Amino acid sequence: MNPADIAWQTLDAPPPLIGGELHVWRIQTGRMDSRWAAQRLNQVEAARADRIIDDRMRIEWAASRVALRTLLGGYLVVKPERIVFNLGESGKPFLEGKPIEFNLSHTGGLALAAFATGNPVGIDVEYMREDLDPLDVAPAVFAPDELRRVQNAAPDCGLIVFYGLWTHKEAWLKMLGTGLVDDLSAYSLAHLPAHLRPSRLCDLPAGPGYKAAAALKHPIDAVRLFDFGFDQCSNP
Repeated sequence: MNPADIAWQTLDAPPPLIGGELHVWRIQTGRMDSRWAAQRLNQVEAARADRIIDDRMRIEWAASRVALRTLLGGYLVVKPERIVFNLGESGKPFLEGKPIEFNLSHTGGLALAAFATGNPVGIDVEYMREDLDPLDVAPAVFAPDELRRVQNAAPDCGLIVFYGLWTHKEAWLKMLGTGLVDDLSAYSLAHLPAHLRPSRLCDLPAGPGYKAAAALKHPIDAVRLFDFGFDQCSNP
């Protein structure tokens, strides 16, 4: 089934994550109390949050991190504060000795968190900025065939085409988690070598004004979409 045809469900806790499934959670970061969220960051996370100068971006990062911890705790049946993140060579978080794969993206008051079992996953969500000129940015990040799609798009579709391609490429890079690609324009997602190719690359219906996509290394049977219920980490 096309994820665009799947309705978002609100649950009190994560359901079992079985092999062959992708779970995506949508988090409205502006709905989480910022002071409450900040109190639930560990020292390393709090220090990172303090380095974010923009208030809105700092709140968004903290709320996203708290939601990620809460969801991982639900999947693993452990207290969120006991989750210990390790970092790969390019900075992608992972949990040592756990089969769960996850990835997080946030922008413009919205975050998406993706989870799979034993299947590297990347996710990206972007708020579509109306002031962005796709033709200015596209040559630096898209291969010739991708660039032509942006150039040939109808005037009222240019942003949608650009952000569609961009979220696909970002999700793919985050799936790899290797920091491998220095020149994005050298890689076309339609012509990747076999060892870099995702088995599944899909658009996600993040909501009006947003574009989102997920990439997975191995095939999946189902995509399930959930809205993060704030009673999962309700304010005291």
